[in-house]
Amino acid sequence: MLKNQNTRRLVALGMASLMVLSSAFVSDVKADAASKKAVKRVTLKIGKKKVTKKTVTLAKGKSATLKVSVSPSKAKKSVSFKSSKKSVVSVSKKGKLKAKKTGTAKITVTVKGKNKKSKKTWVKVKVKAAVKKTTTTAAKTTATPTPTATATPAQDKDPYYTPGPTRAPLQSYTANVNPITQAKYKSGMPFYGGDPSILVDGDTVYLYVGHDVATSEAYSIIDYSVYSSKDLKNWDYHGPVFKTSDISWASDKTSAWAGQVMERHGRYYLYYCTWDRTSNGKQSIGVAVADNPTGPFKDIGKPLVKGTTTVGSTATDPQVSNWNDIDPTAWIETDDKGVEHRYLAWGNGKLYVCELNEDMVSIKDLNGDGKITATEKDINGDDVAVDSPLYGDIICKKSPTSYTEAPWIYRRKDANGKPYGKYYLFYAYGWREQMAYTTTDDLLTGTFEPGKIIMEPAATSNTNHMAVFDFKGKTYFIYHNGMLMGGSGFRRSASIAEVHFNEDGSINYIPETAAGINGTTTTIATTAGDTLYHSHFNNSSSDSDYPYLKIAVSTTATNDTLDSQWVLVPGKADTSNAEYVSIQSENKPGLYLTANSDKTVTLAQDAVYKEGVPVSDVGKAQTFKKVAALDGTKGAYSYESVTQPDLYITAGAKGLTLTNGADTAAVSFKETSDTINKSISAEQFNATIYKLPLADTSLN
Repeated sequence: MLKNQNTRRLVALGMASLMVLSSAFVSDVKADAASKKAVKRVTLKIGKKKVTKKTVTLAKGKSATLKVSVSPSKAKKSVSFKSSKKSVVSVSKKGKLKAKKTGTAKITVTVKGKNKKSKKTWVKVKVKAAVKKTTTTAAKTTATPTPTATATPAQDKDPYYTPGPTRAPLQSYTANVNPITQAKYKSGMPFYGGDPSILVDGDTVYLYVGHDVATSEAYSIIDYSVYSSKDLKNWDYHGPVFKTSDISWASDKTSAWAGQVMERHGRYYLYYCTWDRTSNGKQSIGVAVADNPTGPFKDIGKPLVKGTTTVGSTATDPQVSNWNDIDPTAWIETDDKGVEHRYLAWGNGKLYVCELNEDMVSIKDLNGDGKITATEKDINGDDVAVDSPLYGDIICKKSPTSYTEAPWIYRRKDANGKPYGKYYLFYAYGWREQMAYTTTDDLLTGTFEPGKIIMEPAATSNTNHMAVFDFKGKTYFIYHNGMLMGGSGFRRSASIAEVHFNEDGSINYIPETAAGINGTTTTIATTAGDTLYHSHFNNSSSDSDYPYLKIAVSTTATNDTLDSQWVLVPGKADTSNAEYVSIQSENKPGLYLTANSDKTVTLAQDAVYKEGVPVSDVGKAQTFKKVAALDGTKGAYSYESVTQPDLYITAGAKGLTLTNGADTAAVSFKETSDTINKSISAEQFNATIYKLPLADTSLN
């Protein structure tokens, strides 16, 4: 009986085990079958390049096909595509992308599995303006010349650098904020250029810069490049119009110092300066000629003004350096008697003025002695009389107050385009260079009035150089600084501000501006109403105080409203990420809120230059993710550090810090867009606002 019971028990246990194993086997089979119907991974490719959850770039008008691969491959039942902005990028049922207009669109790809469950992924498509092409005559094509390895740094082998024989734009963009020179290399590195000058030709403004390619803190300027615009907002970059390598008398190929283009009778004249091997190694003034404002310009084959011509007399008016003859500026007008005058002025440390002949490429013999000579000042350093034996054809003027260099001639015009009033001479004042102006009744024989400062030294550059011009009823001021990534006085960019005249002809003070004439400034305040200000300071006149890296920002108000104005731009770490933002000071362009490793947040310049690295570590630290305010206030934001995730900008009277956001009120901010007057009177500047010493070294 026991034996039979044990047998029955063993049989029962065996049957039960078999049933369990059988059930498990069936479950595994079903699970395996189900898993083959589920989509586990979706990969997107354009060509052979994986683009899943990345940003790709297409030129306007171009197409590409988005390929979708699924793992496991048999799980795919269907694939659908959706564009967030069909007007920017359209996508067909088969994944064909079409770039329609500039902007960024997110393409969402949904793969439905045979288990009826879906898996999504995406790719962002950034559409850039198309490179316009122009054709030459009768089926002739010319290959784009490649710069030689010895002529330019490695970055200038980039295809965006050389325009070839055509003068069509290489890039087009909208400058919503400063700088207005925003061309980039294909690698993403900024195109640097300084010493801006302007030509208004018909309905178009042409902006010329010396192309900076310095990889150290020393000048390396290889050509003159040009931008154009019909509204000062939408710009075309045309590339170089004239290279120093094309100057037969130049000592080197990297000294395209300041120049200016003038138009007369349908021809264009580029007055420039460079080192001259035919003038004892001094700087000389040259001129190159073109048939259109975008060049190419051709040098006349010799200096217009040799550095040895203006050498002066040791007794009365010696040259003070080998670079006295730089920075030419020109002005053409017809006087009340119908006589046309073509003035040319230039100089560093000394200020020279002459008249040009009608050919625009030779100096007018003012004293009729059959040769071109320079007028010296008298023994007291004063201008000489016209009837003096010392009077020549190139007149060395008694310089205005603290004159350094960078002269620019300007005169106001009436509604009919006729010049009136005094001549303005804008110039670089002292060191670090401030911007100033003086006036005179006559450029050749008049005396300059005491100079007046209208812009302090740039926050990011040791030099400055202006251009002043009228366009569509307003007067504008172009200047340079080092506000771009890696910028300095040797890697510069051009910005714009409006000029405001008083009834007596004096000019209001012009602060540097990050917003420029097209942008918007923003006030940032906690949801409790405490506004963010950076510490108030004058930019120092001492080179050793730069770059600015740790300027305090807090909720302590200053007596300058501009200290509380900010310009919000796409996040420097990834400009295509709509959630990212970088916060720049309005009146200290190039200085951004920066998350430091010690958990402080200060104002700093992104000053470190690394060739081929378009986004620096500092730039990443100057990027924040905008999220809904942690205190729940609608329409408000918190700013999370991109380099230190889960830490947020936190307001305080003593300064900004990074915290985990436990004090939600301190990390929640409201943004208010502002429209402010970005110019102030010189009297207001001197009397009330800027009282700190220029050489304040306590800021860093």
